[in-house]
Amino acid sequence: MTTIDATLRPAEPHHAHLPNEAARPEPGTPQADFHSIRYQTINARRLEHLASLGLSITGRSVLEVGAGIGDLTGFFVDRGCRVTATEGRPDNLELLRRRWQDHERIEVVPLQLDPAPTPRPAVIARQYDIVFCYGLLYHLSDPAAGLQWLADACDGMLLLETQASFGNEAQQRPMREDPALAASAMTGRACRPTRPWLHEALGGLFEHVYYPVTQPLHNEFPLAWTPGAIPRSPRLVVIASRTPIENRLLTLEPPAAYRPQP
Repeated sequence: MTTIDATLRPAEPHHAHLPNEAARPEPGTPQADFHSIRYQTINARRLEHLASLGLSITGRSVLEVGAGIGDLTGFFVDRGCRVTATEGRPDNLELLRRRWQDHERIEVVPLQLDPAPTPRPAVIARQYDIVFCYGLLYHLSDPAAGLQWLADACDGMLLLETQASFGNEAQQRPMREDPALAASAMTGRACRPTRPWLHEALGGLFEHVYYPVTQPLHNEFPLAWTPGAIPRSPRLVVIASRTPIENRLLTLEPPAAYRPQP
């Protein structure tokens, strides 16, 4: 049974890491997408929320899938984890490597997850204590294949954050994105699956699927999913695990708003 990690320090605000308005990155570069005020604010709320859950993370092996330019990687480095950070876009990968090239506990690996590579590349053929996938699933044309690949690499917890669609039916909801943007679907084909679809898909791959009773403190992470009361592209955090997690901030039961109505 996995217990709460008591060694984690409280989350600190990340305002100091927000870009200076006077030093905006050049349009068309990866930094223009990843270092916008909106994106950095979402990242700060994501990491504050993840730290607040008190999960057993310290010292674990971590596979970060879709690392972008490495804005979230340091969360695990600060906790003594050994991290394999993957990214598919060459421009993002170059910045990711440059950023972490001198760190002994980080290995940067090129990986394009759409379509999911089979078999897994030899460098990441092992299973990891934690698979971390924040902000990638909704950029895939085949989310079912993506989740299967993540599950195959995971020996412990999958930490998943994604955009989703409102609806009580299990649907993948395909859509189009601009492949020219650094933080979008590489193929231009993406998805916004409904929460019932996520619940069913994860339940078929993991023994336990948990929902935090809190979500990141940002308007794109609603707690109440009701018609007319959710943002255009709502997000949520879900945690899947091979073993039970004893944590008062997680529940196995989808909140009432997640359950299909009769």
